[in-house]
Amino acid sequence: MRMKEQSSPTDEEKRSADLKAQQKPSRRMPRRLVLAAALACAILLPVSLTIHAQQESQKMPPLASQQAPVKSLEEERLSILKSDIQKELEEFRKLKQELDETKKALQKERQEQLVKVSKMYEAMPPEDAARRIEKLDDDSALKLLLTLKPKTAGKILAQVETEKAAVLSKKLIQNK
Repeated sequence: MRMKEQSSPTDEEKRSADLKAQQKPSRRMPRRLVLAAALACAILLPVSLTIHAQQESQKMPPLASQQAPVKSLEEERLSILKSDIQKELEEFRKLKQELDETKKALQKERQEQLVKVSKMYEAMPPEDAARRIEKLDDDSALKLLLTLKPKTAGKILAQVETEKAAVLSKKLIQNK
């Protein structure tokens, strides 16, 4: 019986032999892959470093001599814009000054007209002036009364309706 055991392998021995046979090629396969990867890296690394160096040199800013024309062109554009803005600003200032002068002239003309009208009211009898002031809006009546001499304004206001006189008096007080 012993001979049978030695001469013919058992099922377990066959299985373990099969497993060992399967393991041997799998151990060699990763070694081959590692060698192939190392070879690829050895070949590709210098190439990739060269490409990287070229890309970096393209990203670098140009030399100072190359930047000077760009800056001077930008500076020239800025100076042109600055001069245009200064011209526009000066024109705006002139227009503003003309507008202010026109406004002052208009106010002066209105004041002169108001003085003329107030002289007309001073020349009227107080009763007639009062009837006309009653028909004016409150703001116009107020401006007119302020332009009149105080003594004349008092005589006219004495002839104005009581309610209208009260409203105008109140506005005269608030105006001062």
